[in-house]
Amino acid sequence: MEISLSAMVMESPDKMGRLTNEEFIKMAADIGYHGICMRASLAGTQTPRENRLELKRDLDKLGLKSTMVTADFDVPLNNERGPLAMRDIGPHLDVAEDFDARLLRVCIKSWSDVKWVQRAADEALERGITLTHMAHGQSMFETVDGSIEYVKRVNRRNFALTYETTNWVWCLQDVGRETIKRIAPYLCYVYLKNTKMWDGGSKRSLRWYPGWVNLDDAVFGEPDTIDFVEILGAMEEIGYDGVVTVHQSPVGDETIEHCAQHCYDYLTEIGNFTPRAGAPA
Repeated sequence: MEISLSAMVMESPDKMGRLTNEEFIKMAADIGYHGICMRASLAGTQTPRENRLELKRDLDKLGLKSTMVTADFDVPLNNERGPLAMRDIGPHLDVAEDFDARLLRVCIKSWSDVKWVQRAADEALERGITLTHMAHGQSMFETVDGSIEYVKRVNRRNFALTYETTNWVWCLQDVGRETIKRIAPYLCYVYLKNTKMWDGGSKRSLRWYPGWVNLDDAVFGEPDTIDFVEILGAMEEIGYDGVVTVHQSPVGDETIEHCAQHCYDYLTEIGNFTPRAGAPA
């Protein structure tokens, strides 16, 4: 497996970047990540193409790849405009192509989106790109059963599931070994983020199911939180050899740099990751 860092680690609540592009990608390279998960906070449909290509050259110089692209702000915000990208997927595919990314994240919020997903996937297939939806609250991928059913309904070989830990935890879904075995045929990408859901949580988040939940952010490895040892072990058991991306934000007064480094150190200690060529020893 390879390990990647999401631009989410340096984003403000409105999804804007708190580091320059140069600072972020150099940090990822210096730590040892294989690549970055590209988000609009770095570059997207709103970014002039010459700027996207300049960033791609900078990534190449550092030996980093773009493991997946989220090409606008509406998709990660999971708002009502998110699904509109599939009605005009071309500009989003352009961003993915500019970064040589084979995965493009989309947003789906109803069964009526199926025909648009199919059309977008057909267009993406012509360019060798797979569309993916992550496990996410207030979407058609809020539950394990719902996610599997939607991928089956779309019925396109280049439409697949991104596993993500916290959203399914918040929706009272199992994220361990048995679930990973179930989703194995539909899996193309892995997001890891930690959380602690409990009645005394200082934050609240609204899900379609079960409604409002109380939670706290948690650093990787914190007791009584998500069991990443089991998760990475299960990924090996199903033969997953793709990318595992740190989708974590700093907790409390933690710095961006500390968060990125700690997540890398923790996951590479418990998981079987291939070292990046040229990465720091």
